[in-house]
Amino acid sequence: MYRRDGRIRRAWRTLSGPASTAQRAVLAPEVQLLHKSGGPRVKDEADFAQVARVLERSQRTWLIEALQLTDATHPWVE
Repeated sequence: MYRRDGRIRRAWRTLSGPASTAQRAVLAPEVQLLHKSGGPRVKDEADFAQVARVLERSQRTWLIEALQLTDATHPWVE
């Protein structure tokens, strides 16, 4: 569950991103971007610009739907 909005939930097993290994879990990029969206800094905007264009359709859809729940006017919602 997303701490800023309890309506946003995701199965625990789907939180790991492609950079994860057996020794190190890394959040999925769309989940990382959601957390960065709350008060984006310059670095967060740069991360979004780099990552958003390589997200798979399902990842991008999940991020946009989550952002629409928290702030439908967020600049990352296109």
